[in-house]
Amino acid sequence: MKKLSLQSSSGIIGKFILFAFMVLFSIQSLLAGVITGILQDASNQQPISLANVALFDSSATVLMLGTSGNYDGNFLLENVVPGKYKMRVSAVGYQSSVTEIEIAQGENIYLGILYLLPAEYQLDGVTVEAQRIRAQTQTGKTSFLVNNNMQSATHTGADILKLIPGIQLDIRQNISLEGSQNIIVLVNGRERDQGFVSQLIASQIDKIEVINNPPAQYDASVTGVINIVLKQNINSGIHGHVYGEIPLSSNETFIFPSYNLTYGVGKFTLFTSYNGEMSYFDIEENIHRKYENGNGMQEIISQHFVNQENWSHRFHYGFDYYVNKKNQLSFYAFYNPYSQEHSGRVELFKSGESPMQWSVFKDDDDRNTSGFYSLYYKHIFCKDSGHDLVLDASIYTMNGKNSIRYFNDDTGYDHTNHINSLQRTLRFKADYSLPVSETLHLTAGMQARQRNMSDADVGQYYSKNQILAAHGAVAYKNGKVNILGGLRYENAQLMMSGQSTELISQWMPNLAIHYKYSTAQSLKLTWRSGINYPGFYQLTPSSRIEDPYTINYGNPGLKPGTNDQKELEYSYRFSNHFVSARLFYNQMKNAINHLTIMNEDGIFESSRNNLGDIVHYGLQFSGAFGLGKRGGFQPYLKVFQAQSLPNSLARAHGMVHRRQIAFASGFSAFANLGREFTASLIFQYSSPLNEMQQNYFEGAQFFVSLEKNIGRGFKVGMVSAVPFTGQITYHGSKINGADFTSHSQGDIILSMVPLWLKLSYQFSSGTDRERIVRQPDAPESKQKKGF
Repeated sequence: MKKLSLQSSSGIIGKFILFAFMVLFSIQSLLAGVITGILQDASNQQPISLANVALFDSSATVLMLGTSGNYDGNFLLENVVPGKYKMRVSAVGYQSSVTEIEIAQGENIYLGILYLLPAEYQLDGVTVEAQRIRAQTQTGKTSFLVNNNMQSATHTGADILKLIPGIQLDIRQNISLEGSQNIIVLVNGRERDQGFVSQLIASQIDKIEVINNPPAQYDASVTGVINIVLKQNINSGIHGHVYGEIPLSSNETFIFPSYNLTYGVGKFTLFTSYNGEMSYFDIEENIHRKYENGNGMQEIISQHFVNQENWSHRFHYGFDYYVNKKNQLSFYAFYNPYSQEHSGRVELFKSGESPMQWSVFKDDDDRNTSGFYSLYYKHIFCKDSGHDLVLDASIYTMNGKNSIRYFNDDTGYDHTNHINSLQRTLRFKADYSLPVSETLHLTAGMQARQRNMSDADVGQYYSKNQILAAHGAVAYKNGKVNILGGLRYENAQLMMSGQSTELISQWMPNLAIHYKYSTAQSLKLTWRSGINYPGFYQLTPSSRIEDPYTINYGNPGLKPGTNDQKELEYSYRFSNHFVSARLFYNQMKNAINHLTIMNEDGIFESSRNNLGDIVHYGLQFSGAFGLGKRGGFQPYLKVFQAQSLPNSLARAHGMVHRRQIAFASGFSAFANLGREFTASLIFQYSSPLNEMQQNYFEGAQFFVSLEKNIGRGFKVGMVSAVPFTGQITYHGSKINGADFTSHSQGDIILSMVPLWLKLSYQFSSGTDRERIVRQPDAPESKQKKGF
């Protein structure tokens, strides 16, 4: 009989132990169970992303297992051995929840939907004193949460946006994000025109998501995205609101009325809404130019005294149709007549050689209509998994007829500038989303857009712009690190009458890395590339004569510019406060800028040109702070160095490399005064800013308001804009050219204390149901005038 060696016997023992371990592991796997569920916000039934799920023993002292929910609120606990446990769920901005669970051998437990209460909520008429956090940083975006005090201090969605740091709204409710109006406004992730925000009621809004570096699925020309997230459940039956404003001052009228009406029956939800604008006020524009020739100093002073009369009535309508649990269909359209007119008188004085005085009346006649029609389809492969396909097709049309006549019956001077434009935009989008695992999520899509524009008064001029784009992105989540990387490809064909077709192809990567190194602190790194296409009115080879010494031209030779944005942001959350500091570097290559020259006849010619590169880099601070249960304030400060790097064309006209320290600031605050009264204050100011040739500036704007909730759905308020100043400088510029200087400034003339009365009423009946909230792209290229 052979003896087993020590080596062979140890090998047999090792194999036996391995076999025993595998058997025990298999038995444990057969005995172990699985716990799954979905986490949602109790106030609006929206998914809670990236929540923490911890499984403790029955005494809640020993941690047994842990996981995180995905972006759609789903969570999974695997290999749970039989026994009794306590499961604790927590998420930023919500009250923690503890659930007792007993699981048997091999049991799969589906807990269904688990609701978490926000840190500020009401229950059975009793106000819970915990405050909802003000903001939180996430991968690729920052979310500012709307609480009861903010809703009490506001009426509409536009009012809510004024309270968000980094978002600016002027007196006419034009929306900017960190100084740029080249942004997209979304409602529940679907694109809306900016005017639509005015018809949203403040109490519908749950949070505002700000995306400073838009990922790959957004157009490459966009510099930022604002997503307004609503409390999605509405009522079957009738639901809606009415909002109106009454000016109490005689010098100015700013009215933005709106209504919203929704009716739900069966699988259909029918909706209609309206938002309007009526703004009438006086404007004074002064242009002061100097130049020197062989006969000494020459001086030209031009003054415009006009009344701005702008009105717009946009009627929205459509339906949502729930085909079944996996298929949704939506139709949306709007019809919008509008006008922008500046009528009054223009005076010009020239001193020096050949002095003259010129005076004319200005008659502005502007009539426009636009329409938008879209169809949206969504297929959900697996409910609450994030696996879906979205198709979106739309058509936009605009007809515009504008004439500006300058005349003087005494002198016989008579000249008219005409613009008769026609626009049509066709667009199709497809987006596919696939969750590969709990840590990996893939998205991909394509876009096709064709925009045709023509002007019958410029020799049958037309422009055709075709863009084909494809994009893909990967989202990876692993503990404290979240990564979102994407790539966008755009192929553009730019065709204009009388010119050859220009082909442009561009690859544009983007990346966001979010590192959360504690529950209160995080670091975020973002990088994005984009492109800036010239607009139709910048390309049109037309001329507009404003006075005997001023002509504005279009430039069909404009080329697209590119953008490169890099940011490193640190955020810190403590109690219900939030503060962030951001380092940023933005470079605009081949930037499109104004160029003004004086020709041999002493005429000033202005046009848009590619003049070089512009670089901004600096530091930005923003925050959202609570003042107990009574209110809060949101500061914003951006300090940066602006550099202009002129190209050969710019240098040929006397431009040089310039550096400047500039800043942009904002401050908003609101306070609950008791007895259903709430007050708010908004302040915005930016320092003068150098570009290539011009130095731009504008005046400070601030708003003070007082609101009163009078019950039964009624609210009343009063607001004043820039009180005690008598005017607002809405634009200004300075030029120190090679052979001339120019200073221009436009002011809105106001009452010393301009006042508006606000009234709103909200109503509803029926039971809760969900609505497909969406709105595709509605591009407008109508050239804006004035403020």
